[in-house]
Amino acid sequence: MVIGVIVAYGKSRRMGFDKLMQPLAGKTVLQRTIDALLAHASIEHLLVVTPQARFEQLEFKDSQLQRVTRIDGGESRQASVESALDFIQTLDTLPSRILIHDGARPLLSYEDLDKLITASVETPSIAAMALATRVTDTIKQQSNSGITQSIDRDSLWAMQTPQIFQTELLMRAYQVAQEGELKLTDEISAIENLKQPVHFIEPSSLNLKLTNPQDFQLAQAWLNTSDPSS
Repeated sequence: MVIGVIVAYGKSRRMGFDKLMQPLAGKTVLQRTIDALLAHASIEHLLVVTPQARFEQLEFKDSQLQRVTRIDGGESRQASVESALDFIQTLDTLPSRILIHDGARPLLSYEDLDKLITASVETPSIAAMALATRVTDTIKQQSNSGITQSIDRDSLWAMQTPQIFQTELLMRAYQVAQEGELKLTDEISAIENLKQPVHFIEPSSLNLKLTNPQDFQLAQAWLNTSDPSS
């Protein structure tokens, strides 16, 4: 059993508006993100960490509503994931895996989602996996005095979501992070703190995180190309 979690809390400070409720090819960004996860039968239930007012603007089929639960989150991604984990621990049966996705990544393809879930199920020895892309740009580190040095990019990855975990490992990682008052940028960071191995899978399709207005233009162009009816 896989439980999906979509972190969709708060508003974009950078854009000054609720980017998750902006229209994108006939649907809001958050609606597209939710639909992308609900399309996969392995995700038996989906937790949407978002305010009630935003959730009420979404549209669901009756069959979808049976698989969706809204919960309140916090002011940070970390706090919102903690809320989701607290909820999951109240369930009668814990899922074997928890998959976490950013609400601002509405272009996730079924193929990439399936690839990630299938790899997690078929490789139980690796308890944490994520979509990620290899860094291709030249990376420089610069000191306050302006001195730069090159960083070997061969081992560098740019993180994406979804990220999927064996439930027990993720819960333990977050408990350790809470006890140590650690600030986490994503769930893989919590696993890193436990010194546990992580497997990265490169997406075969665009999995853009919408961060600025230019991203919306690119996402719209991508949808127009991949689905002319959008």
